[in-house]
Amino acid sequence: MKSDDLAERTLRQLGFSVEKLPESMESGKKMPDFLVRYGSTSALVEAKLKGDDPEEASTREHLLESGELYASEHELGRDETLSGIIRHASNQLKADIGVETDFKVVFILMDCINASVVSEQLIDTLYGRTNVIEVGKRPQAKPCYFYRNSDFYRRQEIDAVIVGHVRAHEAKITLKICLNPYSRHYQKIKVSDFLQPLGGAVLDPIAEEKAGRAYIPDAAVERKEHEFTKAFPLYDPVLRHLAEKYRTAQLVKVDWQVPQFAIRSR
Repeated sequence: MKSDDLAERTLRQLGFSVEKLPESMESGKKMPDFLVRYGSTSALVEAKLKGDDPEEASTREHLLESGELYASEHELGRDETLSGIIRHASNQLKADIGVETDFKVVFILMDCINASVVSEQLIDTLYGRTNVIEVGKRPQAKPCYFYRNSDFYRRQEIDAVIVGHVRAHEAKITLKICLNPYSRHYQKIKVSDFLQPLGGAVLDPIAEEKAGRAYIPDAAVERKEHEFTKAFPLYDPVLRHLAEKYRTAQLVKVDWQVPQFAIRSR
């Protein structure tokens, strides 16, 4: 099923009113997929589907058919392929359809190997997110948003991204909407009707930080990663800043390896 068909069906099931837009304008410029309404709010929505890399899918099928164990190689953190999907979606949302809307939203559905982890990779890419652990205490990771340069900072015209993944061996789709604090509509969307169909599945890093569940470095702190600070985290300026800001012991960051294993029973 195509990305726009899956997205349209899912949005309608949530209770949104969905109007399919033409694929392109007379000039040939691509249009967003939908004009969506809920309550008193409206949004342009561009839908994308992240499927499997054909070569990786072929390797997986060959191993499983041979009775061997397949292990995916997934690591949390920034992913350039997912960043490219965001870039293309952003370009389509810039099209002028001649209708004023409240928000511009991207809907990305993961229907691929290790889909739940790939959806977390997308969130890491949107927010420049990593996991941070305080040294000397009981190991408990806390997310740090905007540790790295983020796609939300680069794509401030995007007000939110709906991230979804198909659960393995199920037809059910799990959804979360990620708000962009850099959008000029951030304050408006966070109190709008548009979020109601998603219930509590709303990710707002500003609210998470205020609740003590996350770290966010100050805007003036340099985000660029260097090979030296990767090798010697004691000298990482972002981590040192966070330790001072939140009055913690030394901090280290980690992007977890999260493989998925599969074997075909006969």
